[in-house]
Amino acid sequence: MEVTLHAEKLFHIAGLPITNTLLTTLITTTLITVFAVLVSKKVSLIPSTKLQLVSEIVIENIFSTIESLSDNVR
Repeated sequence: MEVTLHAEKLFHIAGLPITNTLLTTLITTTLITVFAVLVSKKVSLIPSTKLQLVSEIVIENIFSTIESLSDNVR
């Protein structure tokens, strides 16, 4: 028995079907890009803005999680 789930087509642009998966991917990519541009405008060695501080905390947590899953030590 095989179960297949297809992406739901929302609308078409110039014959290209826009699915819910594609739309979610585009929105996520746009948000991450805008966030990265905002954070990288005023980067300093000592975090001077809350945005830089929060982004460093998030990146460090992601890095430590991946490091603990891979059993590699710095």
